This record gives sequence, structure tokens and C-alpha cells, in this order.
Amino acid sequence: MAEHDHLCFADFEFTCGGGVGRTGCEMLSVGIIVCDEKYNITDTYYSTARPAKIHKMSRHCRELTKLTQEEINSSDDSNNVLKNVVSMIKKYDIKKLYVWGNFDRPGLISDMNAHIRMNKNSEHIQTISTYIRDIQEPIIHIMDLPQAVSIEELAPVCGYTPEHGSFHNAYNDAMALYYIHKAAYTADMASNDSFIQLKKERIDKLLAKKNADEERRLQLAFSISMSAEERNFYNNLSTDELKHEYILLRYNIIKVMNKFPNENDFVMVIFMYPGSIKVIPECNYDPNRGRSARQVVRFSRYSFGDSLVKVCTKYRSSVTA
Repeated sequence: MAEHDHLCFADFEFTCGGGVGRTGCEMLSVGIIVCDEKYNITDTYYSTARPAKIHKMSRHCRELTKLTQEEINSSDDSNNVLKNVVSMIKKYDIKKLYVWGNFDRPGLISDMNAHIRMNKNSEHIQTISTYIRDIQEPIIHIMDLPQAVSIEELAPVCGYTPEHGSFHNAYNDAMALYYIHKAAYTADMASNDSFIQLKKERIDKLLAKKNADEERRLQLAFSISMSAEERNFYNNLSTDELKHEYILLRYNIIKVMNKFPNENDFVMVIFMYPGSIKVIPECNYDPNRGRSARQVVRFSRYSFGDSLVKVCTKYRSSVTA
């Protein structure tokens, strides 16, 4: 960072529950943490906001955010609230609002659309939405974590636990993001025992899921017995990798057949590029949509194995799942 540059960490809470998703949510609160290039906090901001369209929060939303309906009812409109955030980013010449995950920008756009539908001003919501930058992926990469983790999981190992309230509070989550960013860029996480344990738990969890998924695929792939011809072909595959690819093909075919239990006749469409097989019920097959196919192989539910052997024999080097 250049001298006197400031970082800005933000979090937004939105309406949720009751079937509300990212295309129908409205802003309930915002938390902002501004710090200088040495991570000295120079300013903070927090405010609740009253939705433009649906004021009443769902039970799930109240339980998650710990906000009360009285707080929301007495709050200012979210566009007016974010006018204060616009003033902050201008004051400190902020170029980006750092957030965790990919929900905040769609959430703000949804809130903006709700304002537009209600014929309310939304200019400040729109402005703030253009500043949003998701830093979850680069932080996960810097910390060498095997997958994304929540703020609630990562913040404690970076030295932050809310003094008041809990996570899913916009101020607390913005502060947590400040601590996470600071730790990622200034701390030796490789010597942090709590972080090492978190990383190990994540790796173990991923490995367990991988093994469970593989076992599930194997069970389904062998849920229909191989014919003698298919068994001979499979046993003579030269490497474990080729056997794994074949089992994956068999799994994908059986999965499609299980999806259409009342169909007996199917089609394998073998494409020129990228050398993949698509399986569909014959009644759904449209030859006009498969012009790039190398070959079309028709098979019945009870003969798919022998048909697959013929396909793999012909296209062994190019057919993949």
C-alpha cells in the first residue's frame, strides 16, 4: 500500500428465511471498519436499516442476526444509512470495500431493486455495491487453507472474538474480517497452533467426504452386475486410473438410468470435444442437437455394460466421464 492508504472492511446483514434468497433480500444492517496501512483503526461505523418493502423479519432472521423488530422499525431507510458510508469512503479515499464471500453485492443489488420497485431513492445503495470486493478466496489462498471457511470459524484463530453480541452482527463480522486480513498479511500462521488445528480439521473433513463420495460412487457403479464380457474388459485395464475412469463412466450412466426409472431405452452421445459421453433417455434424444457427436450408441437398461465396453474400446484414449 502507498503511504496514507486506508483499508475498509465491511459486512452487511440482510433479510433471510421464509423463502427469501439473494434476489429478494433487503439490507438490515451495515458494519464498517477503516484502518491505515499499519492496521491502526481510524474509523468505524454501524447502523441498522429499515427495509424498503418488507419490514417484518422472519423468525430465522431474528435468531440469526439477534436484531429485534423494534430496532428495525425505528431505523432509517438503507439508502440513507449507506449515504453515511459513501461519506466515509470519500473521506478516506477508499477504493474498495472488502467483504467475505459472494453474497454482499447481490444482496445490495436486491435491496436496490426493492427500492426501485417502491419508487424510493437507491443511489447510495448502488454506489456502495460498486465498491464491494470479495477477499475470501485470496485470503484462503494466502493462508493455504484447503477450502473456504466462515468468518465465525476463522476469526478466533486470528485473535478475535466479539466482546459484545455474536457473529452475524454486521459490526462484529466487519471487525472479524479486519483481524483475519491483518493476520493473513502480518502474522506467522504456520506457528499458530489454533490455526494449524483448524486447517487439519478441514483437511480431515475433506478427506472423509472424498472417501464417502467414492464409496457411494462404487456402490452405485456396481449396483448392476457386470456381464462376463464387461468383467473381462474391466479386469484387463492396465492401470488403476483407467479402472477408476471406467467405474466413473458406469456410475454416471447408472445415475442417469435411476433418474428415469420408467425408461428402458437410452442413448450414449459421444462428443468430438472434449471427448465426453452424455447419456439421455432415447425419448428425449434430439439428433439435431447432437451434430458435433462422434457417435450415437443406443442401448437398453440391461445391456448398457456391453455397449460401454464397445465405446471404451473404440475411444479409450479420449472418452472421459
